[in-house]
Amino acid sequence: MPLAREQTRGFKAFLRHPAFNGVFSEDLAKEFCIGIRNGIMHQAETRGWVIWRNEPKGKILAPENGGFALNRTMFRGAVREVFDEYIGSLRKPENRELRERFKERMNRLCKKA
Repeated sequence: MPLAREQTRGFKAFLRHPAFNGVFSEDLAKEFCIGIRNGIMHQAETRGWVIWRNEPKGKILAPENGGFALNRTMFRGAVREVFDEYIGSLRKPENRELRERFKERMNRLCKKA
């Protein structure tokens, strides 16, 4: 599988984590990848998305003018929850395989730096 497709699949799986409270369906996760991830990475702008600090109130995401509005504060909180869970998993001795994969990825990144 090409790397870009594999990365997109991993990113969509990340957005489907329970920390995001089921906000991202498969289709909406794909839209996020196109509009936020790819838009920022390739053109330094979002495509059809707006990112607000505390809007929409009480929601991570809401429709807005034919696109979507992302509550940055709530999104960051969900990302932090996933990150903390991952770090906790890495610290458990029984998760040897997870730690080995993490170590391999970090080694690859360090070689590129």
